[in-house]
Amino acid sequence: MTAEDTSLALAFSGAGPEAHHALDHAKRIGAPRILITDAMESTLVNMATVTLFITRGQAAAFHSLHVPVVLADALVLAIANQQGTRALRELKRLQVLRRYGAAHSVPVRRKASPLDGASWTPGR
Repeated sequence: MTAEDTSLALAFSGAGPEAHHALDHAKRIGAPRILITDAMESTLVNMATVTLFITRGQAAAFHSLHVPVVLADALVLAIANQQGTRALRELKRLQVLRRYGAAHSVPVRRKASPLDGASWTPGR
């Protein structure tokens, strides 16, 4: 991920750490950050460049992800269309960032950031 990329996060009540890691990394490198959420009081709102608020029904009701996912898909396709083949190349780097974020609570042995291309292994 570079400052030319856009980070898109979906975060609802009980959101996992992945959204925080993605937005935090994007903010540190100066990339635009889009957050789709149903919780305007979320700490993630302050990390986002743009926040799109979506209601998903009453609190006690079933919360469908149809509307947020359709909106996210439309945004991803529009951004990828503007970036062309660069978007496909960067997907590989996104996969590295996701693995790194998923391993955040596990001791990690590495020489450098996984985004620098250094080898790293989650601790066991």
